[in-house]
Amino acid sequence: MGNNHTLVGAARVFNPQVSLSDAGGVLFYCVDESKGFTEDRRTKKRTGTPDDVNPVLQYRTTLKKTPDGVWSTVSLETERGGCDK
Repeated sequence: MGNNHTLVGAARVFNPQVSLSDAGGVLFYCVDESKGFTEDRRTKKRTGTPDDVNPVLQYRTTLKKTPDGVWSTVSLETERGGCDK
């Protein structure tokens, strides 16, 4: 996404799953982006997910606990269609 773009619309987040241990954790969740768009702030033109592309993504977030006991994100990966498995 370029500097003149922003995300607009709605995204439905569902099916969260978390696995935590003293060493760290992983958070999985699904996001349906079918009602979300990229908008050019100058032209106001909106672009959505193409019809031939699955709008549902699975997010995998690796977590680590700080010395203060706060969980923070270490890495984030996405897989388009990963929630359909």
